[in-house]
Amino acid sequence: MACPIRYPCLAALLFAASSVVALAQQPPAPRTGATPSAAISGTLLDDKGGAIAHAVVRLFVTGTGGGRSDREIERAVTETDASGAFTFSGVPPGKYTLRVLVVPPPQGYGLPPGMGAGGLQPAYVPPAIDPVLWTETPVSVGRSDVTGLAIVLRRGLHISGRVEFDSSSPAPTADARQRIAVTVFPLEHPDERRGQGGVVNADGTFVLQGLGPGRYRVSCDAPDVTTATGRLWRLDTVMLGGRHLADARLTLETTDASGLVLTLTTRP
Repeated sequence: MACPIRYPCLAALLFAASSVVALAQQPPAPRTGATPSAAISGTLLDDKGGAIAHAVVRLFVTGTGGGRSDREIERAVTETDASGAFTFSGVPPGKYTLRVLVVPPPQGYGLPPGMGAGGLQPAYVPPAIDPVLWTETPVSVGRSDVTGLAIVLRRGLHISGRVEFDSSSPAPTADARQRIAVTVFPLEHPDERRGQGGVVNADGTFVLQGLGPGRYRVSCDAPDVTTATGRLWRLDTVMLGGRHLADARLTLETTDASGLVLTLTTRP
């Protein structure tokens, strides 16, 4: 015969205590709010297969348009080790772009060939001996690590075009044109990059070599090229593909830029 429970409050307490013990023995529920992440790792190589040590590697969130913009988000930055290896940890799922630009040290700053020593001179940067190397490698990250990337860097891009003169004054002679310098200055990470320049040929054409993808400001200096009345030529407009480049800003994506037209004027 079962014994009746004379103390219902005590029974309720015993039941509650047993429930707490049972809950404590259950495994913890997974964290539904945790954001998954993965790692990206690989090696940087030059165009001859050699490892590139101590190179800065930047990880950018890829925008909806896939190209460069002023609102790009730099997710992380790291540096390759002595063997050219790099690793990014804790990367959330998404689409990214790995960017690297290896710029050799300049030989020094000087004057373009044929320029005089008197008066103001343009900031001319002679080409480097070692090539500029770069990459813009897309990477998709899911829940698993992305490992074993072997990224071969490409050689620098070129910018080519011509210098024209408006009708404000007679155009300079062929000899005078060769005293005009065209330079592009980086607008991204200027502490790691440098300007690249070259002189204009007698026919007004120019070629700038060894550039990485990025945004640049175009400059054209002719400080000692004057008209018969002593007026100086200055940069007025910059055009590419029939389109005016506001503030002389040029964006290099992953291909050379050709057909750049710089128009100089003597108007105030």
